[in-house]
Amino acid sequence: MTPTSPTAADGLLTSARRLHRDLTITLEAEIGLQVDQWRALRRLDRDSGVTMSELGTQLGIPAATTTRLVDFLVDRGLSHRRATGDDRRRVTVLLTDEGADMLERADGIVAGRLAAPAPTG
Repeated sequence: MTPTSPTAADGLLTSARRLHRDLTITLEAEIGLQVDQWRALRRLDRDSGVTMSELGTQLGIPAATTTRLVDFLVDRGLSHRRATGDDRRRVTVLLTDEGADMLERADGIVAGRLAAPAPTG
């Protein structure tokens, strides 16, 4: 099997799904976050932030899903929105101090999970 074979691609996708499932279970149980919410926090910062469209593109999710995800983060106090310049339709999403704390916790959980033996099944 070569690294570019369809079998290798299938194996990578299977591993990615297992990792996603495992991280979802772990993050939700420990801190109440889903994987995409953790991934979103990783793309935000406290100063410059990212636009909603940039965030959706970086996460590979549609605009409606991005809006729901950011709504959740804002409702939990992990991020906030700020109008960008004169165009009130263009919104930047920034990380709050609480979001930075949550991100640090989530990163620690993910790092610990990645260091643990891989689950089977």
